[in-house]
Amino acid sequence: MNKKTILLSVFLFLFLTSFSQKKVPRVKKTIRGEFQLPRALSNKAFTKVFSGVFNSGISMNFGFDKKYNIGGYYCYTQYQIFPKFFDDPHSIHTNNTAGLKFTYDKVLPKGIFSPYVAAGFNWIKYSRIKCDSLKPFDTEVNAINIGAGLTYNFFIDDEWTGAGFTLGYNFTNHVFNPDAVCLQEFFNFSESERSGYFQNIYFGFSLYFDLAREPNTSPD
Repeated sequence: MNKKTILLSVFLFLFLTSFSQKKVPRVKKTIRGEFQLPRALSNKAFTKVFSGVFNSGISMNFGFDKKYNIGGYYCYTQYQIFPKFFDDPHSIHTNNTAGLKFTYDKVLPKGIFSPYVAAGFNWIKYSRIKCDSLKPFDTEVNAINIGAGLTYNFFIDDEWTGAGFTLGYNFTNHVFNPDAVCLQEFFNFSESERSGYFQNIYFGFSLYFDLAREPNTSPD
């Protein structure tokens, strides 16, 4: 048996036994998910042609007390140019983001209120690009993302699972250039419309699962 097999066996043993413990662990562990509608705020060239399709995300969070949590998150966002005419381009903007999320939990009688801040790294890609005489460039770029938001989940099962609503804001140090995806062939953009970092808001539904607390136990 090689070292990798031994390490994997030890990891699986510890993982499985952690769920068989009857006593609530000291470290709070929660999984949180979101499904939202994104809306771009800037730059103007992007908001003029792209529309938000969806944003979905998931995070694994660890808390060393009853209120503060830190964990990793991943989200996937998509925008698209919806055609107004037959010959319009149908370009798609996709954004994969991963990073760290810091959450504060305030337990209320019927739910849990959770403001948060997050920082991550973005992998942005433009696809389904249509060009007549030009060639696209910079269709895959990387950027840094900073965000903040509010989530409220109503308890639905013994106060350890919940569903609710979320509202958030993101700032990304990516300046959208319409020339990179040949949009100057279809639209006219002023210089002011081409400036400004990418920013967006999003709103939608959220889910909450507390892995560290057993059913019929108090969140306090």
